Amino acid sequence: MPVGRALVALIAIAATAVGSYALWRTKGVSVANAAPIRSIAVLPLALRSADTTQEYFAEGMTDELTAAVATISALRVTSRGSAMQFQGKSRPATSVIAKTLNVDAIVEGSVAREGGQVRITANLIDARADSTIWTMTLTRNSNDVLALQTALAAAIATQIKVQLTAHEKARFASAPTVNAEAHDAYLLGRYFFNRPSDENLQKAIAQFEKSVKLDSTFAAGFSGLSDAYLWAGYNEGFLTASEGKIKSKQAALRAVRRTAPPALKRPLGRLARCWASISKAQSASYAVLELVPEQLTSALAEVVAAVNELLAPRSAVGAT
Repeated sequence: MPVGRALVALIAIAATAVGSYALWRTKGVSVANAAPIRSIAVLPLALRSADTTQEYFAEGMTDELTAAVATISALRVTSRGSAMQFQGKSRPATSVIAKTLNVDAIVEGSVAREGGQVRITANLIDARADSTIWTMTLTRNSNDVLALQTALAAAIATQIKVQLTAHEKARFASAPTVNAEAHDAYLLGRYFFNRPSDENLQKAIAQFEKSVKLDSTFAAGFSGLSDAYLWAGYNEGFLTASEGKIKSKQAALRAVRRTAPPALKRPLGRLARCWASISKAQSASYAVLELVPEQLTSALAEVVAAVNELLAPRSAVGAT
């Protein structure tokens, strides 16, 4: 349930923030007369560090860059699972990868983290001509990693001349800062979650919990918890299926509340409290009170009413 992962925002390419810089180098290959690029794959970023314990960071940054590019509706972006098979130095030629994934272009590159800064170098390759269109290196402070990823996504859109929608342009215009420690714990949690044994799911939950303790407003951390609880319930190892579902729904609601419009925050809060009541009743090993389903139905109705009000067309000014 990549709802939380979809929380990655987009920014415009201005890399003028204090403590960051951009090095832009454009290759001499023209795409003006070539067929437009409308499909792309982001390959796993290589880790530029001798510290192999940082592999989770490179993998997480690849995932978030992929998510940022995938928000461009005019592009078809290969899924994470398909692209990750080409991780490592022994991968085939770029043209072979592109043919396998059925894409026009490939993004490949590397990521490095040193001190409080993160650097990504990305190469955009027209796979049809096996030619590098452009190379870009961006460095940002650790709390600006979302801005770094979305700046790269914006640059890719510019280079391949993709027409952005008004909504996409608005998302490119801003990117939130993150608590660097919370974000790091989240990426480590995702690393464990993507290898879902019972042991790794427990590690993932621990990292996601650490993430939201460090930053209680970090919606992605709650989304990670929701995913991990749901999968753990499916495995039925250290959680039963019913326990996993309830914990997953609670965490998902907390994630949504942190990004929902103000009008939805109250009804979503009430819904979250209802799920908490059910969870407590089940963990205490007694039947859920009859009142709880009634409260849940009422809370759901309140959420639906709030959503309908948000979606309802506004009355014309001056209408009688």
